[in-house]
Amino acid sequence: MNRYGSDKPDLRFGMELKDVSDVVKDCGFGVFTSALEQGGSVRGINAKGQGSMPRKKIDKLVEFVKGYGAKGLAYLSVQEDGSYKSSFAKFMTEEELKNLVAAMDGKPETYFYLQQTRIKLYGMY
Repeated sequence: MNRYGSDKPDLRFGMELKDVSDVVKDCGFGVFTSALEQGGSVRGINAKGQGSMPRKKIDKLVEFVKGYGAKGLAYLSVQEDGSYKSSFAKFMTEEELKNLVAAMDGKPETYFYLQQTRIKLYGMY
């Protein structure tokens, strides 16, 4: 459950959840820090090769997770030139972002989807 969010995961895609709670515990993004202060965690999925995903598709993913009780979905994209496109980068320092990308095994053309929660959600933590 901790690795894939399901007791019967589809292993064909290798989209393992990574717990990045330790990496973001002192960052300036209140959504992450408040979840951690309340005993929750912050976990992410590395969507390799999806770094150029259009905003319209990201918005559809956000709406999809809301259907399962999530309040939203934080995302971070590593662009080809090494820059970041993110919903929360303005709340974190450059060093914190680099540490997060490293913890998520980030490379150019990669998207990370991060979910924070205080309660166990069906199919995700």
